[in-house]
Amino acid sequence: MGGLNCVKDEDPNDFQSNGDPHGTHVAGLVGANGPMKGTAPSVNLMSYRVFAKDGSGATNFAILKAVAHAVENGCDFLNMSLGVDGDDPALAEAITHARNEGSLVLAAGNNSHGGDVGSPSNYADCIGISAVRRTDVLPVNAQAQQDITASRGTSPDTFFAAFSCIGNSLNITGPGVGVVSTVPGGYGQLSGTSMACPTITGFAAQLLASNPTLMKADRTRKRSDEMAKILMENAQNLGLPADQQGRGLPFT
Repeated sequence: MGGLNCVKDEDPNDFQSNGDPHGTHVAGLVGANGPMKGTAPSVNLMSYRVFAKDGSGATNFAILKAVAHAVENGCDFLNMSLGVDGDDPALAEAITHARNEGSLVLAAGNNSHGGDVGSPSNYADCIGISAVRRTDVLPVNAQAQQDITASRGTSPDTFFAAFSCIGNSLNITGPGVGVVSTVPGGYGQLSGTSMACPTITGFAAQLLASNPTLMKADRTRKRSDEMAKILMENAQNLGLPADQQGRGLPFT
């Protein structure tokens, strides 16, 4: 539906793919509406690109700019499939501002291979997401087989992803191993908490769309807190430790 390129010295109107499939894959997991559908195929998507075309990482300035514009444009959910090095008080403040303005931020927990949950996923006003998957949906010779661990849920097919972070600041989990979605020119599979995050963002959008009263509510902290509450209430315990799954996997 539009967007903004937040990368310094690039065309602000060039907010679509920067040549890397990551962003397109994330967007498709939320809202793809072709042969393969995202978890919210009727959603209106905005793109705020923070990664440069030269392949360099996203700057804190670009991320802050993206959050500010997303809130200003009335986005209900901000999907952040990224992480920043160390703590960033300005970003934490921006996420709190988004929450206070009725927008809910969801962020990938981090691909730290069992390490700590990273920023911004570990901020109190952000929904932090880890990655899980089921063994029975992965082809036998798939590259993603390397991400299977012995950490299993109540169902022996459900496993915690080898690359995913661990920590008490995690809120929920999502499918993030060998996930197929849109890439420039077609479809492809990627793994990461970056994939788990948008599947849950799309699900959250579906929950909001099914609640007309909340959809029309004033854009305040009360609205975004209620959105987070409903999402958590739909999280189902997978039988994994809380520092791996948070409340569990949201589904109905």
